[in-house]
Amino acid sequence: MSLNKPEPPPKTTSGDTWMLVISDMKERRAGGIKKYKKPLQPFNGRNSLVDAYQEALDLVVYLRNEISERTLIVDPPPERSPDALSSAGYDGLYVPDGCACVLDDLEPCGEMRDDCEPGFYSRCDCGDHLFHIGPRGTPREDVDEDGCKPVEADV
Repeated sequence: MSLNKPEPPPKTTSGDTWMLVISDMKERRAGGIKKYKKPLQPFNGRNSLVDAYQEALDLVVYLRNEISERTLIVDPPPERSPDALSSAGYDGLYVPDGCACVLDDLEPCGEMRDDCEPGFYSRCDCGDHLFHIGPRGTPREDVDEDGCKPVEADV
């Protein structure tokens, strides 16, 4: 999975992210006034460009960390052998159209397609399979021997 591929056009959903950001900004401003006893003002003795740059660096690190945690992205191995994939933390291969295979059987259809990408187990919610292989998954230590993440019992 490349993080440099363009994203598809957005789908129409509900909500207004701009209003969420505006609300966050108002809350942040109030917190700043509470902490510093005044709103952010020009010529306050700080270099706003350096402050913003430092905050941007932190933002990029937090964003990349969250992407890694959500998608379990690791560098793909140079070869797609079971040993190389397993060593890199992958559970199998998948093609975005739905075709997938596990490390024990990387060529169930008779050949490995050029567009196969390394992927991870995820619990199946469709009811047709025990698991799926895809870009986002369940950490391997949370997956049982059948490739399924145990469902938490209701407490």
